[in-house]
Amino acid sequence: MVYSKSLIISKNKTLKKEGFDEENLPAKQYQTEENPWFSGEDVHPEWPECPQAQKSQREEKANRLVRGSFRFTKKERIALPQDFKRVMKSGRRLTTKNFILFLRENERGYHRLGIVAKKEIGPASLRNRMKRYLREFFRLHKHQVKGSFDMIILIKKGIVLNRYGEAEEELKRVLI
Repeated sequence: MVYSKSLIISKNKTLKKEGFDEENLPAKQYQTEENPWFSGEDVHPEWPECPQAQKSQREEKANRLVRGSFRFTKKERIALPQDFKRVMKSGRRLTTKNFILFLRENERGYHRLGIVAKKEIGPASLRNRMKRYLREFFRLHKHQVKGSFDMIILIKKGIVLNRYGEAEEELKRVLI
């Protein structure tokens, strides 16, 4: 194709003067490759050939990691400040090397847990680890404690527990 200011000559031999009217000009055609890079023989064998390929069926029901009775539900948490005050004021006090436990019977028919971890104990990572240990102990052993109690566990300042097993043994001696 030859362009000039005054006339255009194209493959289909039409001549136009004074202007670039592309009415009869063919669009540029590109040759396609036979094997583009994304659909050759080296395609991943596990991928479906098209998006409409049938998906595999998964199991009907997934197995839970935590059974229903071993959960730590919202109703088992002591959250209100007046509940904390009531248990700490009128509850029975048990002391261990690293914890102070306050126990008070309730009429609910299930145990509740509250944890007190003051900033003077240490950094946030230590406080959070101790709270995880205590929640895990409560979740696993709440069925072994007779009756129904509101339980508040206060973590002492000089706590020296490094493993969950140490906390578990210390609390088992007092509660179970």
